[in-house]
Amino acid sequence: MGAVTGVTFLLTLCFCIGDITETAVTSTGASDILRLYRQQGCHLHLSSLIAVIVIVAGVNILAEGSRSVFAFARDNGLPFSNVFSKVASKSQVPINTVLLTLTVQLALDGIDFGAITGFETVISISTEGFYLSHAMALFNRLIDTSLAMSPSSRVLIHSPLRC
Repeated sequence: MGAVTGVTFLLTLCFCIGDITETAVTSTGASDILRLYRQQGCHLHLSSLIAVIVIVAGVNILAEGSRSVFAFARDNGLPFSNVFSKVASKSQVPINTVLLTLTVQLALDGIDFGAITGFETVISISTEGFYLSHAMALFNRLIDTSLAMSPSSRVLIHSPLRC
């Protein structure tokens, strides 16, 4: 669904674009805003597509984050795991986990209101951590090709980088 929405948004955006050089040097600093107000008949359609994309992305991120937090809480990997691992009997949803994830997301989204530099710093740190975690495992595998994987626990054994 995300790919279909993204392609639809891209096609609509490309169809609605005006003069590219004039759009690139807009005073608002956001060429999308200028395109929305310059094109006739595209205001509502393009605005609604942007709103749909933002809402769907927010719901997906909230669902993924709350699933991860619930999994950690269920395995006693978080402080107050007994609170966050509870599932509501009526809806079968871990409401405390969803509320915790929503609170953290709103706090991180608030960084963007303060300064875009702070938001980009948080995003780049998390992205670099993601890359580093994968690079360490690959580098470890390249150093010692005789590493064995334990099929039961999926933990590297006899690893030179083992903590």
